[in-house]
Amino acid sequence: MAISSEDRMAIMDLLSRYNHAIDGGDTEAWLDCFTEDAVYEFPPDRRWEGIEQLREVAESRAANPDQPASRHWLNNVLIEGDDQEARVTSYVMLLRLSDGPRINHTGMYRHTLRKVDGAWKFAHRRMDQDR
Repeated sequence: MAISSEDRMAIMDLLSRYNHAIDGGDTEAWLDCFTEDAVYEFPPDRRWEGIEQLREVAESRAANPDQPASRHWLNNVLIEGDDQEARVTSYVMLLRLSDGPRINHTGMYRHTLRKVDGAWKFAHRRMDQDR
């Protein structure tokens, strides 16, 4: 079964809520975007498994006074799947706002999403930076 328009909109909302949460330093809202057993990969050497490791990352980021303000921008979002699992690919650009906006990096997000209690969440997230 193809993914419904309603699910597509809910997935787009999840992507936006994630960006607003991480850019706004809202740890709880950010964590609410993930399944309990989520995996987040940021090659070549960063990988976090489970909500507690993700919490440590978010809290460390929020507590770092030198963490520059950011804006995550997504576009060219592709969504495939069904009513329980979806694969999402998008372009990403991260802007750093300190000392004037500047592009920090660009790349591709590759996600696997699962529906948990009626809500879409990230089960697996991978960020591949352009080199």
